[in-house]
Amino acid sequence: MSKTGIDLFLDLLSDHGVKYIFGNPGSTELPLNDALTRDSRLKYILGLQEVPVMAMADGYSMASGSLGVVNLHVCPGLGNAMGMLYNAFREGTPLLVTAGQQDRRLYFDEPILGGEMVEVTRPWTKWSVEVSRVEDLPAAVRRAAQIALTPPTGPVFMSLPVDVQMEPVEELELDMSPIRVPDTRVRPPIRAIERAVELLTSARNPAILAGSRVTERGANQALVELAEAVGAPVFTESGTTHGRLPFPSNHPLYGQGLPPWAPEIHKRLKEFDVLFVTGMDLFRLYIYYTPNQAIPRHCKVIHLDENPAEIGKNFPVEVGLIGDTREGLTGITNSLKNHMSLEQQRVIEDRSDHW
Repeated sequence: MSKTGIDLFLDLLSDHGVKYIFGNPGSTELPLNDALTRDSRLKYILGLQEVPVMAMADGYSMASGSLGVVNLHVCPGLGNAMGMLYNAFREGTPLLVTAGQQDRRLYFDEPILGGEMVEVTRPWTKWSVEVSRVEDLPAAVRRAAQIALTPPTGPVFMSLPVDVQMEPVEELELDMSPIRVPDTRVRPPIRAIERAVELLTSARNPAILAGSRVTERGANQALVELAEAVGAPVFTESGTTHGRLPFPSNHPLYGQGLPPWAPEIHKRLKEFDVLFVTGMDLFRLYIYYTPNQAIPRHCKVIHLDENPAEIGKNFPVEVGLIGDTREGLTGITNSLKNHMSLEQQRVIEDRSDHW
């Protein structure tokens, strides 16, 4: 049997280390299902509906730190999955969401279940594309994986028309270069780290606000070490599930989760003078508007994030640190330990004892 576009797609996924495809297929995904019967490298995990399919892929990606791959059935199947796609986008889950599309030669006739999927997914993905030529599949899969896995991570969408899936590829000269995701574990600039250390060591009563992206970047221990070095309580973002909690709930410096309402956040933070923020959006507030500002105006904010767009987005910051979460936390902790006086160490010990 001659090799087709969907065989090429599976080759590209396998070369990248993908082992599982989570899906709920239909007629436009039959070429994929047929190809998987001949390919033992990837396992198709069937869900009874699109919401659990997306949830399984999301959970797998979060737990493994790898690219999750989803396969849905054309427009209605994608529509059923949109709520979970929204969640993945908000949480930054690296997913490659695919859906079979009707044969392009049927487009003018408005075929059953057909529709514009790229525009539907565009608001809740980092990148959304329909592959219209089989020759573009290698570049499209490489780009999709790189975009999904490069911080700020998130889902991407790829529409695969049936005719592209079934097109023979054996006579084509294709670039099958492997997917290379760049190493993004970059430490923030030294001057920014030094300025953050100056603020933390001179703070009367600092606190740390941390979110689930600390867990996703494997920076939990680095966060513990920073909290202990500063003697600061750690408050976690509202709604973080226990499995993604960035800080041990049995640690003496755990300050519990933040509420989702601005007045309550303000009340919780008003006793602090410096806030160190990492791994979370600042803030995702709940539905009720109040004129109260969540962060008290006297608080100076230090914000570490891999995404420059998050720093200073909703609240002014005194120091912004752009870089990898774990590298940034480790760099600040090491600098703190190297520059603290004996008097500052005693102050921090007393503060830790207070909590």
